[in-house]
Amino acid sequence: MRPAKALLLLSALLHGGYARPAASCEKAIYLQTNAVEGNSIVALLIGSDGVLGAGAVYPTMGKGGSRLDVMTMQPASPDALLSQSAIAVVGNNLFVINAMSNTASMFRINTSNATDLHYINSSPITGGDFPNTIAVSAKHKLVCVATTGKANGVSCATFDRNGLGTFDSLRPLGLTQSTPPTGPPNTVSQVSFTEDEEFLAVTVKADPPTNKPGFVAVYQVRGKKLAREAVRSSPADTAILFGFNQIPRTDKFIVTDPSIGAAILSLDTQSCDVTTVQPINITGQLATCWSVISPATGTAFVSDGAVNRLVEISVPKGDIVSVTDLSANGDPGLFDMVASGEFVYALSPATSAVTVVNAKSKKMVQHVTLGSLGIGAYAQGMALFEG
Repeated sequence: MRPAKALLLLSALLHGGYARPAASCEKAIYLQTNAVEGNSIVALLIGSDGVLGAGAVYPTMGKGGSRLDVMTMQPASPDALLSQSAIAVVGNNLFVINAMSNTASMFRINTSNATDLHYINSSPITGGDFPNTIAVSAKHKLVCVATTGKANGVSCATFDRNGLGTFDSLRPLGLTQSTPPTGPPNTVSQVSFTEDEEFLAVTVKADPPTNKPGFVAVYQVRGKKLAREAVRSSPADTAILFGFNQIPRTDKFIVTDPSIGAAILSLDTQSCDVTTVQPINITGQLATCWSVISPATGTAFVSDGAVNRLVEISVPKGDIVSVTDLSANGDPGLFDMVASGEFVYALSPATSAVTVVNAKSKKMVQHVTLGSLGIGAYAQGMALFEG
């Protein structure tokens, strides 16, 4: 039986109430409530017009968590997990981290109804505290998680149709942290496999008070296992390295960095060194931390947790193409994002909302509040399924 049989709800946009998941849904986005009392995945249907429809909620069988405010040492939000990619979808499998349970959970997606999830299992992260980002390789059947608490590093497990295997021992990243961590500085930002799935890259933010630079750690995959040691690089003109996306069919990446805005980086696949191709200074930015590349435009969109707008950037050149001001919808800023077709979907935890923007016209087409589905200030993580 499924845990607690998932609570099915309509989004606020559709006037509330209960509903069965719609049949033959082939697209959906997934968010993580990250609630400390019990984490859940919220699955939201994407209609043929790109707008979000009916939603469903599924317990992850773990607990969410939040960073601590360095001044008060109390839980802080938004940006509770300090990361990009707290959820991952590969094929019809969904993976999510549970920050305060130190576990990862796996679900199977019903390919004919993408809001219908089946819980498979959860697996403890060996030796690590406060997992906050996850990456999956279909090629190697490998799931890798980064932890950013007192015991921080990278740990990996295999997976198959029966679920997640046992995570291996931690590859330490050497951060001096607490559990939960303080931040954003001095924390892990994102793990991601490269397009060919032969490398795993990890971004880590600088710790300015101790003069520790931010860095990218690159691990090779050898014999379907992740190497124990990484090559570390601190690319020029960067510091608070945050979310990143590989530019398709290249060895280049766009990475956000709130110390400047963003940068184009390059990975040398022989040496595993990462270098800066182009720093991107974004005027007026305060906390540019999340990124996505639109398949419709071939450009990147980056969001700012403290300025409610999307900045469009050409890749790999790094020119700013457009700035879309979304302040009229009342959100204080935007966090995790995904892109599907012509649309970009962006989360604002502070207002429990998701904004949908047409990447070509640069117009907002929907702003939906999801508090009734459990999305709140601690929510973080977004992934996409396209059947």
